[in-house]
Amino acid sequence: MKPGERAGLSDRGRELFRTAERMRRESAAAEELMPRLSAAPCDRWETILHDSPGHRTAAVVDCLLDAAEARFDWRPADALVIIDLADRVAASLENELPPIRLTLLGDVWRARAGAWRQLFRLEESLAAALHAEDLYAQLRAPAFPVATAWQTRAATLFEMTRLAEALALNARATRILDEHGASLPLAQAWMLEAAIRLEQGDLVQARDLWRRAIRLLESLHDPRRKAPVEIARCHARLAECDRRRHDHDPCGPFRPPGVH
Repeated sequence: MKPGERAGLSDRGRELFRTAERMRRESAAAEELMPRLSAAPCDRWETILHDSPGHRTAAVVDCLLDAAEARFDWRPADALVIIDLADRVAASLENELPPIRLTLLGDVWRARAGAWRQLFRLEESLAAALHAEDLYAQLRAPAFPVATAWQTRAATLFEMTRLAEALALNARATRILDEHGASLPLAQAWMLEAAIRLEQGDLVQARDLWRRAIRLLESLHDPRRKAPVEIARCHARLAECDRRRHDHDPCGPFRPPGVH
């Protein structure tokens, strides 16, 4: 924005402009910091941040949560260490705008629910997802973030084999997410429904949902490169659908001798 254009802004507009500029600077600084953190063991990250107090920002919390999520499948215990650090950084941002701070704290608890689910600490995962819902509910526009927390809780109910509850809660989340347009959480909600349908034996609907999720994921603006991981998961589950179909279909590609 040019100086002359800034002069025409209201006080509120100038405040929003300054906030946006600050967040852009903090985001760039956080992206520069992450390779340094990633090169060190995660239990040293807090020391590095302590020596660089200017990096205790909302953008760093977002990057820490991304780093934790990337470890869910293979190092969930490390993910929890990183999430706890993100929690401490978020809690320290007393001068941050209240909606941003509330959203960060909700994101922390939703991430914690995911990590605990990977560690099969399922009751703790449910409680963490509920706490995320409570935090998001305090926002002025809570519908979308609350729906992401529902989807997270539904994923834990699925792991507990409470399929009917998981399906119903995920459907509530999907309706709201869909109203907000294409997004990674919407694709993940479709993927969860597909997994539930597969467990219920509905291979056709499961396959259709994973294919729909792939199309959505391929269409997203994805600067943090999260979509390729989810697309790979979809293809793996589609292969599982094909395996199960062939196991139950003697007329599939792998026919026993003499079957036509």
